[in-house]
Amino acid sequence: MADHTMDLSILYPASALALWTLLLYIVMGLMRSGAVSRREISIKFFRAYNGDEPEQLKVMSRHVINLLEMPLLFYVICIFAFITGLGGTAMLALAWTYVGVRLIHSGIHLTINNVLYRFRVFILSWAILVAMWVLWLSKAMTLN
Repeated sequence: MADHTMDLSILYPASALALWTLLLYIVMGLMRSGAVSRREISIKFFRAYNGDEPEQLKVMSRHVINLLEMPLLFYVICIFAFITGLGGTAMLALAWTYVGVRLIHSGIHLTINNVLYRFRVFILSWAILVAMWVLWLSKAMTLN
C-alpha cells in the first residue's frame, strides 16, 4: 500500500516538462505528416534524415531533441530529491522556475528564434539546473 504522506511535489514540475515535451512530439509529428502530404518533403527523407527539410520543421525537430538533452539532468535531480526526501521549498521553487524558463526557451525558439535571446534563456536554465544540483548535493553531503 502506498504511503500517502509522501511529498510528491517535486515530481509535478518534472511531469509538467515531460508533458510539454510529449505535446511537442505530437506537434512535430503533425508537422512532418503535413509536410509529406503537401509534398514539401519526401517520406524517404526520414530514412536517414538526409536532404533538405522545411525550416520550420527543422527548427521543431531540433527543439524536441533539445528538450531531451539538458532536461535529462533536470529529471534526474527531481527523482533524486524525491527518493531521498531532500527536496524542500527551495528545490521546488527552482524546479518550477526551471520549467518556466524552459517554456520561455520553447516560445523563443519556436516563434521569433532570436539566437541571442534563446542563448540567454538557455544559460539561465543551465544556472538554475546547476543550483538544483548544488542544493541537493549540499543537503546530501551533510547526511554523511
